[in-house]
Amino acid sequence: MRGSMTGPDKARRALEIGFLLFLPAGYIVAPEPTWSFFFYTLLLPLIVYDLWRQRRKKLYRDPVVLLALALIGWIALSMVWGVDQSGRMISKYLNALLTNSAFLLGGISFFALSDEVWRQRFMRWLPLAAGLGALISFWHFYVHLCMPLDERLDGWAELRQPILGSNVILVAGLFALRNIAAGKPGMARAWQVAAAFLILAFVILAGSRGPLTALTGSVLAMLILLQPRRVGLIVLAVAAAVAVLSFVPAVHDYMATMLGRDSMRGEIWWITLEYVKERPLLGYGAANTTVLLYDNLGRPQIVMPHSIYMSALFYTGIIGLALLIALFAGLALRALRLRDRIDRALATALLAVPVIAGLTDISQSIKPPTQEWYIIWLPAIFILGLAAHERRNRSASQASVAESLHQQHGAQAERAVSGT
Repeated sequence: MRGSMTGPDKARRALEIGFLLFLPAGYIVAPEPTWSFFFYTLLLPLIVYDLWRQRRKKLYRDPVVLLALALIGWIALSMVWGVDQSGRMISKYLNALLTNSAFLLGGISFFALSDEVWRQRFMRWLPLAAGLGALISFWHFYVHLCMPLDERLDGWAELRQPILGSNVILVAGLFALRNIAAGKPGMARAWQVAAAFLILAFVILAGSRGPLTALTGSVLAMLILLQPRRVGLIVLAVAAAVAVLSFVPAVHDYMATMLGRDSMRGEIWWITLEYVKERPLLGYGAANTTVLLYDNLGRPQIVMPHSIYMSALFYTGIIGLALLIALFAGLALRALRLRDRIDRALATALLAVPVIAGLTDISQSIKPPTQEWYIIWLPAIFILGLAAHERRNRSASQASVAESLHQQHGAQAERAVSGT
């Protein structure tokens, strides 16, 4: 029947719809495990089927994709020689090995093989969902729970916890900026502007220095690639506005509280390095449960190194840290080589979030469905998916040119024969 889809086409469309709904839903759907249940029951089977269909194609033969899989595998493998590991944590990271790998490969397939309309929908819907998540957070905490404005904002759904939640919503904010830069004046663009302001308000009210630093670095990266001639003026204008606002008592108090808060990062990292000296090459294993710092009453206070780089070093050793840095470097090269100017700017800005935010927070880079999927792996699948999409287009273009030349040569040969 004309216009009908075959079984594989229907499965592909289901995968596209699943990805289109899954990540935006994380900003809205609560409590857990409602959101992750959606992945396990609906999206994961579709990804597995899609992987089976793509098994003979070259979609995943990019060395950076193999590097990402090597990092995931090394983190899981570290449990073989790990010490002080709990059964619960071992189960968690075995789950992460499978689900994180599936999310990576399924996400690359979505961005590489889906029609442009599906990619555009995803990039529009994600910031709108994040803006709605911010509004729900404002209502829930400030109106329903009557939380004072001078307390750090927790978030709704996957925006929970001020630091990780701010990084999660920041990723969506960068998509909003991309849509504003690429869109035409109208209601669609106005909605993206509104979402961007709600996201900015969330990050400010959460009051975490790491995400604010990541916000500054990622937006600056986008401006440098989109508006290189105006970036200096924009930076000066923003700096002047912040300086003026700092004289407003409420803003001054906010900045003093945020900057004066003791993060304890120096003490945490010093203790971490003392542990690393004993097992520098292979680390303590992904499922390690060592408590790094206790409070004055002897209760566990710090249970992770509070840095993605220090966590990689502590749990998976120098080899794990080297794989993580190599992955970030490979993703940076892929992002900067994208042909489309706006996509190149967005990809670079997205990568800046885990690179910068990871300096002072984020634990291990693989988890079952959770906030790290937005912060680390959404930038990865976006970059690697678009890179694969461009490679496929170049290959198709080259094949088309070769076929055209072949036809021309055949026509010339026929004319030469007929002329004789």
